[in-house]
Amino acid sequence: MQLVAKPKESKLSVKEQWERYILEVPHAQNRIVKEAFHRIRRGESPAISEIAHTLRMSPNEISNHLQIMLEHGSITLEEESITGAGGLSTTVTPHQMRLDGVDLFCWCALDTLGIPSALGSNASVSSPYASNGEIAKLEFEKGRLTKAPTGIFLQLAPPSQARLLCGGT
Repeated sequence: MQLVAKPKESKLSVKEQWERYILEVPHAQNRIVKEAFHRIRRGESPAISEIAHTLRMSPNEISNHLQIMLEHGSITLEEESITGAGGLSTTVTPHQMRLDGVDLFCWCALDTLGIPSALGSNASVSSPYASNGEIAKLEFEKGRLTKAPTGIFLQLAPPSQARLLCGGT
């Protein structure tokens, strides 16, 4: 698993960069991603109308937010359903994950590491190495990486390039 190297001028940790990103995203969009993510986690591709109803948003309001989110790559849609949010997807990508017994996909290699870790979940991951296409097999127990090939590493792409490198978002 490999992405493009993070620029040297950035002195923020991944966590600090994520926290800064979250503060810049409108509250309504964070709510949409969070709700969709947790439904996708259960193996659902939630209907846009269901998310709007749950979050008490008008069709016009959610439509406006979804358009912006699509442009930024923070969600994926198929017809009237949300198929990807926050790096987790029901749409096939090269990064496969069995998360707490549910077969799903991730947008990129970082998501295959971060999602089970952040959730404290059990997961099995199959993700290709960027350099040669071989498949890395990873195992997580309660969010802790318990099995991984020797010598793998992950390089992060700058935000301006990350969308181009992640599973179709």
